[in-house]
Amino acid sequence: STSGILIEKTDFVATSAAETEGEERSTNETTTQIEALLSSPLSTLALRVLGIPSYVELMSYLPWGNWKQVASTLLKSVISSNTPLSEVEQVEQLFRTITPLL
Repeated sequence: STSGILIEKTDFVATSAAETEGEERSTNETTTQIEALLSSPLSTLALRVLGIPSYVELMSYLPWGNWKQVASTLLKSVISSNTPLSEVEQVEQLFRTITPLL
């Protein structure tokens, strides 16, 4: 059954609302698993991860502290891979994704 795997935005709402005020990371199991899921492809895909459908949207559901952690990992991956930012759209999308770091 996929019902145990599907993740709804409502899984994040209570946690997100409570933690948006601060920058602390959530230890909620669902949030932690989503953070791990979003972070896992970064070492190999770097900037190309932004091309994955709904990646940025799912990332925005994370509490601020968790989003900040994933954004930091993404930025480190992009820097270490020497990925060129050749299009304005790439730069804009990267900046939207790393918003918690700005």
